[in-house]
Amino acid sequence: MANMCWTDYTFTGNKESLEDFRSTLVSTRKEDEDSGRLLPLGLSSILAAFDFEPDNFVCRGTVEYIEDVCDDTDDESPYLKLSTSTAWVPLPEIWDAILSERYPDLHYVMCAEEEGFDLYVNTDKSFKHFDVGYKVVINEDEEIYVGGGDSAVKELNEIFGWKCKSMKQFESRLQRKKERMERNGKNFSFKVCKYKDTWKASM
Repeated sequence: MANMCWTDYTFTGNKESLEDFRSTLVSTRKEDEDSGRLLPLGLSSILAAFDFEPDNFVCRGTVEYIEDVCDDTDDESPYLKLSTSTAWVPLPEIWDAILSERYPDLHYVMCAEEEGFDLYVNTDKSFKHFDVGYKVVINEDEEIYVGGGDSAVKELNEIFGWKCKSMKQFESRLQRKKERMERNGKNFSFKVCKYKDTWKASM
């Protein structure tokens, strides 16, 4: 069974294009024959709705959630948010094809996570839509997300009550804490995951 990669997207650009894009997406929604509840949007159905041949793509996944088109209150630029679950890796190639063919005035950024592959990607280099740069896991069950850029160390210092000046120093301090606790017969584990700002399909 595939590990699921969860990806959030924010599309920006012309509002009419965003509305048309969203309308076509939701038109593929189907109901469960037994319960009548709405099912997630299948990526293969989405491709077909835009006149693409699904067999020409890797499309193992669904759109789990899609918002209405909204106006950005900061600069009045409209945007559309949606989330996908896909097998192993994000599949932005699907959106690349659709936008290139039908909506050249639209653009997107994405934030993806798949723990099994240590896959952490945030292409929003401005951190405007996805303000996450690092994920810190403590003892495999406590997950801490902090912003990107210079804010990461500041946020972690506030959480841990430390005065680290860099992520390298923060990781070194976690390592010393781990060694100290292990000497005292206590378990302590940590993992620091850095989000990459680019994604290139390799599978």
